[in-house]
Amino acid sequence: MKKYLEKKESIKNAGRELFVTYGFQKTTLEDIAAKIGLRKNSLYYYFPDKETLFKELIEDEVNYHFERLRKIVASQKSSKTKILSIIKELTNFVHERGNKYSITMKAFLEINQIVENDFPEFKYQVSEIINNILKEGINNKEFKKHNTKQVADDIVFLVRSIELNYFYNSRVQFVYELDFDMLYKTMKRITNYIFNGLQ
Repeated sequence: MKKYLEKKESIKNAGRELFVTYGFQKTTLEDIAAKIGLRKNSLYYYFPDKETLFKELIEDEVNYHFERLRKIVASQKSSKTKILSIIKELTNFVHERGNKYSITMKAFLEINQIVENDFPEFKYQVSEIINNILKEGINNKEFKKHNTKQVADDIVFLVRSIELNYFYNSRVQFVYELDFDMLYKTMKRITNYIFNGLQ
């Protein structure tokens, strides 16, 4: 079992490296097998197809990301600070991944689109975390009563729109070249307008 898990992890590492360099469409199972010195047929013992491998990699990243979000929520005091910290974490996560894996902008945008289309639960979970924080803010008299679900959805939509606009209009080759501090400051400034309306 240990050998199986080790081999599976090496396949995932190879797949991750190729996906972030060439994108999902251009990466083949043959490429992944060749990277670790296996025949393509051997990969089927671990993953039936490229889509299953990719999905497992995304799920690993999402689980890691949400563990970090839970820690942030537990460590902050005010509801406003919690939400701004979550927004900061969303930018930090992309920034760290860009640095760690040297993701090309082209591959990132393709992968991002796949995640948007095939993993809608990601946005839903972030929205649900913010929804709960907004309810907590009402209970603690930090915010006036409002439709917390709608505002949470709006915050997620707003942050995502700012992020995607910045990504699609950038002229960089690699994700790590983006100015994430500027991106967060823009998100924070605009989110503060929403907070001003809720206080």
